[in-house]
Amino acid sequence: MRRFYKICVSTLFIFVLSVCIVFAGGTKERKVEKVPEGPIEINWWGFVAEDGDVMKECLDILKSRGEIPENVELKITAYGFEELYDKILAIFTAGGTGAPDFVEVEISQAGRFYKQDPIGFMDLTQRINNSPYYEDQIISRAAPYSYKGRIYGIDMDLSLSMIYYRKDIFDQYNIKVPIETWDDYIKAGLELKKHGIYMVEVPNGANPDNFNEDFVPQLLIQQGGGYFDKNGNVIVNNQIGVRTITFINDMVNKYGIALASASDIFDPPFYAPYNEGKVATFIMPSWMLEYFMKPNMPDLSGKWRIMPLPAWEKGGVRTSTAGGTSLMITRFTKYPDIAWKLFEFNRMAKEGGLIGHKKMGYFPPIKSLLNDPQIIKPDEYIGGQSIGEYFKTYAPSIPEYYLSPFWWDGHLLMASEVLYPVITGKISPKVGLDNMALKLKQLMEQ
Repeated sequence: MRRFYKICVSTLFIFVLSVCIVFAGGTKERKVEKVPEGPIEINWWGFVAEDGDVMKECLDILKSRGEIPENVELKITAYGFEELYDKILAIFTAGGTGAPDFVEVEISQAGRFYKQDPIGFMDLTQRINNSPYYEDQIISRAAPYSYKGRIYGIDMDLSLSMIYYRKDIFDQYNIKVPIETWDDYIKAGLELKKHGIYMVEVPNGANPDNFNEDFVPQLLIQQGGGYFDKNGNVIVNNQIGVRTITFINDMVNKYGIALASASDIFDPPFYAPYNEGKVATFIMPSWMLEYFMKPNMPDLSGKWRIMPLPAWEKGGVRTSTAGGTSLMITRFTKYPDIAWKLFEFNRMAKEGGLIGHKKMGYFPPIKSLLNDPQIIKPDEYIGGQSIGEYFKTYAPSIPEYYLSPFWWDGHLLMASEVLYPVITGKISPKVGLDNMALKLKQLMEQ
């Protein structure tokens, strides 16, 4: 339950006194809310206070340009992760009294809001589609925050998946990179196994409330799979699902190249075998570097490198995605046009995206940023390689995937019904996935 990422979305111009808004794309003008002369407080709620600071800087820029009235002020409130979403859901259920204007919604939590009718967030579909920034978006990052064809947000980060690998270990044992296919990855793991080194640490599902829930979705999404399709149907037990769980189980039990662990990436014990040189790679998204690897493995700076994911077949997709966070506007905001203007600049405009990158290290899904020299810069932790250069190459092929009101239920069931019983040898991957799919469908029918 977590991750660090957010969104941005579309267009309007506020003119004090005769206030009106013009949508790009030829749609006609319409009046916007009247702006009072006294102070206007816009409330931002999230779980990473610094993300609110990014929004504040965007607001100050728009005010300096006269695009948002001077009397608008942003109030930033940060809550604990669980507290934030429990509080927002309770407010929405009670009718919206006390709701903020903005909420940052972490990807695993988004589905909880889709269970409500009506959904407590503004439908941004028309505003996004009519925005002058629309063509500059990698719009696949809106898919996880879309439901029944309507868009409620765009992720603040591309969250591209990659292989992080220990160059010193690979060099010592003559492992060639890049590794082209997952079959080649297994072969490399078998070579390292001879020297007592695991290729990767994988979740064993022993603790469903606390396991690395991003690991499996990355492998599913890379192949065009997932837990659900775009219509909310359960697809996790299809051929892609079976191949994925079989691959993970084989790495642990057939080949012995993966260390199965009950630890989550938030737990210090997760990093112990890496710090000890006993595990050589991570299969994780870009945010793993800044927020987890550097703080938990500072002494390994300079020893890591990155490469694309191996393909399932030669010539196949070489990246995936997992995690993320979107900013959303609540439908209870008193000032939807002001909120939208902030939202659009913060999340869709290149200038706003650069602020998020500089302050927080995010890589926004904005095409024009992919070639920006401020993004493509070396990182000494990965030996002078550039995450930005990786994004430039692989962002165009990032796969789409879809959430559901039952997305988090899927994560819990992946641990309890699939990973743990499969890895411990109690059932086959197909049986485990069928059990998961059945329980998801039963939840959906309640």
